[in-house]
Amino acid sequence: MEPFFINIFFKPIEIDFGYDKFRLLMLIADFLVEQMQMNIDMEGPERAWPPLSEKYARWKMKNYPGKGMLRLTDALYHSIHPDIDAAQMIAAAETGDLPYAELHEEGGANVPARPYAYLTSRGESELSMLVENFFESEW
Repeated sequence: MEPFFINIFFKPIEIDFGYDKFRLLMLIADFLVEQMQMNIDMEGPERAWPPLSEKYARWKMKNYPGKGMLRLTDALYHSIHPDIDAAQMIAAAETGDLPYAELHEEGGANVPARPYAYLTSRGESELSMLVENFFESEW
């Protein structure tokens, strides 16, 4: 299964304007990782997740007390990592090769969608400020 990810694309820049593309893309990719992890921690801000089934919720409470949704083993949470392609100006946060990452995001086969790979409206504003602050500090 392919990794599931959030991509932020930028128009390729042909002229070197004197800024560090790699540093900018890493700042953005790191931010996207934080956003995906925050969405898991908050169990779907702006896109409230459906509750666990009663049976599964009881089992999880007994065997994994205090663990939130999508945090049973934390494999998904800790698989989220930054990825960049400076040549194509792509910054991404993606999951590892977990077969269930996309299933949780999109749902299917008795598993309701619990989307975590998106920017909240606050995240969009914060990302804009991050990029703006980067360019202000570069010039």
